[in-house]
Amino acid sequence: MRILPHILLSFLVLHLGTVACLGQGKPLDPKDATLPKLEMPDEFALIFSFGYVTDWMPKDPAKFEAMLKNMKRTGINTVHCKYTDWRLKLCEQYGIMMMIDLAVLEHDLKQGKCAVEEAEDIKNLDGAEEKFAAAKADLDTVNARLKAIGAELKPAKDQKAPDAARAAELQKKKKELEAQKPALEKRKAVLIASNVKYICGKVRGSKGVWGYGLYYDAGTNGSYLNHAIEKLRTWDPTHVSFVGSYRHGGLETVTLNPGCYGWYDFHWQRGILWHYLDMMVLHDICKRRGAIAGNYAQYSGLKQDLFTLNQCIAAGGKMSLWFIGGPMSRETYEWNDNQDLVRIAAEIRPLYKELMLIGSPSAFYSTPVTKTHDNKPVPAPGVPRWFKPFPADCSVQVLGGEAMIGLFKYADGADALYVANHNAFAPQEMKLKFNRPGTLKVAIFDRKQGAWKPLQVTDQTASFTLDAAAGELLKIEP
Repeated sequence: MRILPHILLSFLVLHLGTVACLGQGKPLDPKDATLPKLEMPDEFALIFSFGYVTDWMPKDPAKFEAMLKNMKRTGINTVHCKYTDWRLKLCEQYGIMMMIDLAVLEHDLKQGKCAVEEAEDIKNLDGAEEKFAAAKADLDTVNARLKAIGAELKPAKDQKAPDAARAAELQKKKKELEAQKPALEKRKAVLIASNVKYICGKVRGSKGVWGYGLYYDAGTNGSYLNHAIEKLRTWDPTHVSFVGSYRHGGLETVTLNPGCYGWYDFHWQRGILWHYLDMMVLHDICKRRGAIAGNYAQYSGLKQDLFTLNQCIAAGGKMSLWFIGGPMSRETYEWNDNQDLVRIAAEIRPLYKELMLIGSPSAFYSTPVTKTHDNKPVPAPGVPRWFKPFPADCSVQVLGGEAMIGLFKYADGADALYVANHNAFAPQEMKLKFNRPGTLKVAIFDRKQGAWKPLQVTDQTASFTLDAAAGELLKIEP
């Protein structure tokens, strides 16, 4: 098979760069230790998003309330949206968490170039949109005029250049407009920072908030994100911020801990190796930074989506933000109980609290596989690329079944395993051997009952069926 040279080169650069950075990436900025310690969420977030740098959520309180009632009924526990005071009150009332979207224009600290030092204390957000729109319009007008002047000064080949008098007039006007820009840019930036500072003060300590959606895009850039994170942690250390990137590019540059690092996980479209690689890189970053991991996932079909989610959980994922939309119609706000996010919630909602109690994994390992993630034969069976095999001295060994397993621990010292199927379309008969002496208690979390169910242990070995695309949580007590 012929591979284009530039594609091959890009892959080699990625491969070598990733291998070089694992375990030895940039450390936390020393300033991190001087900031208020972040409080971590106490519940896994399955997030319904309905807009991207915009807000398509219902603007009418009654319709927004109806949406929250449907989320509560179907088990989706977090909504990603633009903040308003009345939305927060409704989220608190119905026990739904809000992931506050800080990518909408009037709250986007990137657009404001992190002018947080000049943030003003404001009493509410009344008129905030109008003030921002006016400031943006003034700046846009100046930029449009500058663009027009530039086009006249450097006309296209088939157009005539201005004479000397006209050119001098244009240059003078250009200087005047450029002189206006700094004040207009600062006004816009201060309005954004003031809005965000108000929001942080309003939601600090609220159980109606999971955290902030600070930034998620290609080429994550720590030069402004670090400054934003510093202020968010100062203004509100009771909630994490999610910083995500296309795959994992640029996350190492974010050297103040936002609390949650993540990546775009569209691997059913972009290739399974990216999914495996990104999980490995994010686990390493979060372990070194004391953060939790999350992903921005694309709907690809129920089994595909469950496969993605359960594998991410085994690697330490504590939130999943779904791209874009879900069970609610943008036009009518009608709710669809058959949409994937609703059916995913039905599978994992009993684990929301439990997944936070087990913390982050010390490691995750993989069995060899004979079938691919989409149930096709593997030409050369073995441990999939980017995974580590189970070490000989690992506390658990897999005698049967094909899966990845994350190793966790409860605060009381009990060990936990999250076993995720390597196959989205075929179940596995799992057989686990525990390398430890004495009588063992092994239990599996029964999601239908919302309680632990003991597994029979014979000769330090326990067995169970792992459904296609599924994940199961086990607890082991000596």
